[in-house]
This record gives sequence, structure tokens and C-alpha cells, in this order.
Amino acid sequence: MSDELLDIETFLADYRERSWIKDAACKGMDTNIFFPERGAVGSIRLAKQTCEGCPVKTQCREYGEMERFGFWGGVSSIGRSRIRNKRN
Repeated sequence: MSDELLDIETFLADYRERSWIKDAACKGMDTNIFFPERGAVGSIRLAKQTCEGCPVKTQCREYGEMERFGFWGGVSSIGRSRIRNKRN
């Protein structure tokens, strides 16, 4: 068995941790919108607008807190870095 395969308990724990995704406002959208190229103002605006009214924005922000790229819960990587720095 490969080390890359998850056992069922690990899979289920991970799934439960991310079960909020089914309620995300961005569900089914092109994920490139949330990982825009530098200066892609239209994508950045759309990502922020989508996240603004999302019912799971807080869970998404928490999940993406340590991600280096993209918008998670309406917050950019720079914004997440600032949040982490304020906490420390």
C-alpha cells in the first residue's frame, strides 16, 4: 500500500473538517478567479464580491489561513499575513 493513500479515518476527518465547502458561494465557479495574476483587478474584485456575502466566509478564511496564495474567505495572502502578524 502506498504511503500516499489515506486510511478511511483520516479521509473522514478531513472531509468533516471541510464539510462547509458545500455551502460556499464560490462552489462551481472557476477557481482561477480566487488565484488571480498580479494586477488582475477584475478577478480580484469578483473574488472579493463573491466572498462578501458567502455564508461560510469565516470557515474558509480559517481553512486558508496558512495558504500562501489566493483569496480565502475574502482575504488575500497579504491580508492573511497581516492577520497572523497581529496575533504574534
